[in-house]
Amino acid sequence: MLNIGCHVSSAKGNQEHLATVQMNIRLIDSESGEYVDIAGLGNGQDSGDKAVMKAETASIKYAYMMAFNISTGDDPEADIKTDQFAAAETPKPRPVVRGSSTSGIVCVDCGKPITSKVQDFSLKRFGTCLCMDCQKNHQAV
Repeated sequence: MLNIGCHVSSAKGNQEHLATVQMNIRLIDSESGEYVDIAGLGNGQDSGDKAVMKAETASIKYAYMMAFNISTGDDPEADIKTDQFAAAETPKPRPVVRGSSTSGIVCVDCGKPITSKVQDFSLKRFGTCLCMDCQKNHQAV
């Protein structure tokens, strides 16, 4: 066990103890006797005498999380704006609109029913099913 301690000032300006601890855990296969050692680092900060205990708890927790690949859901690399942008870019499924003149064919952009003639033209020109309005929008782009 590695134990490094120092004194730091809290956000309120109080002196607190900061401890960094490395703990090792050993996972043993009871049948074969094979084992693996896993190290975990943890920090603990407290104004009293609990900094080392907090650091030990954190180091053991992180050693087990690493050993069993347990996600905490607090990904420091997560970017909510990127996730929201990707979700907005994902096309939403369109309902199939049934009608006598469309045979259930709809525009992939807006969901409007289209005829088989419009579908044939759109597939040849754009490679997908688009209504007349959306075809105009795609030509402008």
